[in-house]
Amino acid sequence: MRKILYLSYDGLTDPLGKSQILPYIKELSKDGYEYHIISFEKPDRYRKNGEAVRQELAPFPVKWHPEEFTSSPPFISKFRDLKVFRQSAENLCKEYEIQLIHCRSYVSAQVAQRIKKRLNIPYLFDVRGFWVDERKDKGIWQLNNPAHKLLYHYYKIIEKKLIRDADHIITLTEASARFINSEWKIPAELMTVIPCSVETTDYTIADTSNKAKAKEELNIPKDEFCLGYLGSLGGWYDLDRMLCFYSDLLNFKENAHFIFYTPHEKEDIIAKARKYNISTERIHVFFVPHQELDKALNAFDVSILFLKDVFSIIACSPARIGELWAKGIAVILSEGIGDLTADFIDGSGVITSNPKDIDHVLHLSEEDIRNKAIQYFNLENAVKKYKSVYSRLV
Repeated sequence: MRKILYLSYDGLTDPLGKSQILPYIKELSKDGYEYHIISFEKPDRYRKNGEAVRQELAPFPVKWHPEEFTSSPPFISKFRDLKVFRQSAENLCKEYEIQLIHCRSYVSAQVAQRIKKRLNIPYLFDVRGFWVDERKDKGIWQLNNPAHKLLYHYYKIIEKKLIRDADHIITLTEASARFINSEWKIPAELMTVIPCSVETTDYTIADTSNKAKAKEELNIPKDEFCLGYLGSLGGWYDLDRMLCFYSDLLNFKENAHFIFYTPHEKEDIIAKARKYNISTERIHVFFVPHQELDKALNAFDVSILFLKDVFSIIACSPARIGELWAKGIAVILSEGIGDLTADFIDGSGVITSNPKDIDHVLHLSEEDIRNKAIQYFNLENAVKKYKSVYSRLV
């Protein structure tokens, strides 16, 4: 059995770990791969969900080696985590005779790059997104802060080395692959594009009865229009523009509601709605666990996703688009999000800031939209691509 060390600074007990790490690992481990996973777990989430993750992994040839994610004191805690990460990963490589390191994003790649130099073990750099520029574009690093500016320029140097030293690169979009090829001269044969994927079989198109029931559970009359937003907010997600869109929508759909399924603070969304003189009676904000999402999404007539116009969104592949499309729900998008061009999303949504275009997307075929999700975002297709890459490296 071929042995792979999977490195993630994100936790398996995080929502992202549940949706974007575990499904891949479980499927790939069925094909003759033994996994050892190092992830960094937030203490509260680990106490709450750690045992459930262990039980989920128990039937598979996967050994989980969790470490504690620390955030205090600032900066120092990150160096501490990196040191622990390196020591744990190197020890596992020696103990289990690891043949390949699969690293998720940049912090993990720093660990893998060092091990490659010391133990000559190849590493697969699963870039996920342009992490350095994401931190700038999301406002986490403010370049008018000298410390943040230093970190940004330091990690831009590191980024170049991590990409050039990798034995193969996985990126989420064709747009980001083109940039990597142009900026760092990485040939196409050393890159594979694998979008964020979802288990499309977890989602079904709702019939009229289920749509009505989902709205009624939110105290929304079944015949009233519902615009929906799914996922996190803050950072590069443009809540202001989406609320402006909804405000304009009310001019000709005066009974429209705006539903948010998000972990974001309700009070922040309500405060911003008031800023645009939007009645908060028609703003509905809930956190929905992943296992309840299929049922909850039945309340959406159309969904919306606007991102800020920043460089790093070219590497963005929102898994939520796959989830929405798997439900047959069309999406209103802003420009420049990864590979989600007007031509690509034709028949499944529209790129627009004009709410009158909603009448067009309401008439799109739900089956055609779902088929787009199966074609582009299906987990099975992603797993096949990973297997192809692994076969070249192990």
